[in-house]
Amino acid sequence: MPIDHEILNDGEMIISTSTGIITGQDLADHMFWLINQFGTSLNTGYQQIFDTLGADRVDIDEEDMKRISQIILTYGQGRGKIATAIVAVRPDIRRISYYYKSLSDITEIVVEVFSDRLEAEEWLAGLR
Repeated sequence: MPIDHEILNDGEMIISTSTGIITGQDLADHMFWLINQFGTSLNTGYQQIFDTLGADRVDIDEEDMKRISQIILTYGQGRGKIATAIVAVRPDIRRISYYYKSLSDITEIVVEVFSDRLEAEEWLAGLR
C-alpha cells in the first residue's frame, strides 16, 4: 500500500504519506484504517496531514469516488470534528483532493488542500 501512517501527539495527529500510484482501493483501505484506529490509537477530533508529494499519479475513477463517498457518510461516525490537510501539487491529485473536500462538506470532516507541508501545518495549528 502506498500510504504510510505516523501517529503523533498521543493520537491527536496523524501524518499519512502517499507514494507511487494512488488507487481507489488504497484510499478506501486508508479510510477504513483510520476508522479502525479511532478510539484505540486516534482520539476524538484528531487532525491529519495527508501528504501526496511523493505520489506519481492517481488511478481513481468515478466508481471509486462513489465508494469513498459512501465510506465518508456511513462509517466512523462520532469521531468529532476531524481536520484533514491534504498536501498536493500534481493537477490530477489536486483535482481528486478538491473532490474529496466537496464530499466532506456534509460531514464533520474539515478538509483544505495545500501546496506545501508548512502551509498545512500552520492551518492545522490555527484550528487547535
